[in-house]
Amino acid sequence: MTAKRRSGEKTRAAILAATKRLFAEKGYDRATIRNIAAEAGCDPALVMRYFGSKRKLFFEAVDSPLESFPDAQPGAPGQLPEIAASLLEHWHQDKTFFGLLRAAASDEEAAALMREFFELRVREHQPRVTGLPPDQAVCFGAMVLGIAFGREVTRIPPLADMTSEELGTMIGNVFCACNPPKET
Repeated sequence: MTAKRRSGEKTRAAILAATKRLFAEKGYDRATIRNIAAEAGCDPALVMRYFGSKRKLFFEAVDSPLESFPDAQPGAPGQLPEIAASLLEHWHQDKTFFGLLRAAASDEEAAALMREFFELRVREHQPRVTGLPPDQAVCFGAMVLGIAFGREVTRIPPLADMTSEELGTMIGNVFCACNPPKET
């Protein structure tokens, strides 16, 4: 008796689930197409057929939470603590992104992929979501990312013990104190 075949949609979902788990566990640089295929219960050629490359697989597997955020009012920094808290909570629940972040520190391919991810999936949304000028929006995002790295990857106390809301409030307040609104 032969095993039942999965639908293409179920196979694709299994590959994405395996990718998320292995990128989070091993990092982008050590998770291989073979590992991902084995975890998903399929042939490595099938992974390549669905996604084309490890880079494209990464972009499919990693969510950019900013894409679903509502538009902010320009010059309304009062939303920054909530935005920071929401990003921190997303990354606290979904560790896939940190597999790439860890690898980016020592692997140029992963660092290039991280820059590309930010250009394509994050940077365009930062000013819209934060209501900040583009350069300030990037700085705000870097602050959130740095705190998230300290919390999730290096587990620095007290960051590792604080809630997303506590950290979001701290980040938003510090950012606003350093970047007061310009008087017109």
